Amino acid sequence: MTEYEKKLQELKSIMNLTDPESTEKKERLLRWLEANSNDDTNQASLDAFIENGIAEERKEISTILSRLAPSV
Repeated sequence: MTEYEKKLQELKSIMNLTDPESTEKKERLLRWLEANSNDDTNQASLDAFIENGIAEERKEISTILSRLAPSV
């Protein structure tokens, strides 16, 4: 299992947690995953995870990613 797959698994395991510490961890993991999705396999894994998540998870991921995106 690659480091990327491990981080993605870790994110999957905490998606249902809502405490502030878990939210911060989700942000760190998503930041790392986004920064390291530099090949097609990694990007496809992240995209599949987001697409296959339940609506609430997709909403949370979108919210986190929008906060992480640089302001234009």
